[in-house]
Amino acid sequence: VLDAKEKEVEAEIALEKAKWDHYASTFKMQFGTEAPIMKDIIDSDVEQKKGNLIIAQHNLNKAYTDLNILVGITPDARPVLTTEVVYEPLEITGINSEVGRAISSNVNVWAALQNVIIEKEDLRMTLKPYEIEKMEIEVAELTADGAKEELEKGLRGLYHDILSLEEAINASKGGVKAAETGLKAAEVRYDVGMATEGDLLESKATLAIAKKTQAQLKYQHATATAAYRNLTGREVLPTN
Repeated sequence: VLDAKEKEVEAEIALEKAKWDHYASTFKMQFGTEAPIMKDIIDSDVEQKKGNLIIAQHNLNKAYTDLNILVGITPDARPVLTTEVVYEPLEITGINSEVGRAISSNVNVWAALQNVIIEKEDLRMTLKPYEIEKMEIEVAELTADGAKEELEKGLRGLYHDILSLEEAINASKGGVKAAETGLKAAEVRYDVGMATEGDLLESKATLAIAKKTQAQLKYQHATATAAYRNLTGREVLPTN
């Protein structure tokens, strides 16, 4: 819902900016400083931004409906969500120890190892030829090793994805700060008549995009971290 709301805000600002551009373009054409052919381009841009806003609103409504059904309230309710995704960098002592933790807590690996034990017990008790039973043990061991390798590969890949997201989030902080500074500067210029409303709207749009990008990165990080915690046998959500 929070992500959908961010996109709706961005679409609203983009439409407002397109309408301003349309107004400015019409004014310029009246004085012959802009070619009439630009009218179709500007009109098309306004219609596109209107369509984008409608899509964003539909997506927000759907997100609210899904949330409301999940928590058991009426589908048309629109609760105000004030809690943003909490960003906490992943802290571990070392990836090798994390792999060991994941292997020791994984149900599929445990089942494969249990199958190896069972096959070895069968070797002493079965009436099957020794070579056949020996082959079944080897197959079980290969299956267990494969399960371990697949788990390790997935965990290491997820770990590096999380680190990449953390780098991107840190970088996005600079983008948001720069956009905020740019908006403040645009507001000052606008107040003293050195910037147009279009300039102000453009700065607002830039800030909205920067915030949306950062929010999406945080959502992705939270999802990846939850998957990582699950793979390593921890609670999906931190308890502290």
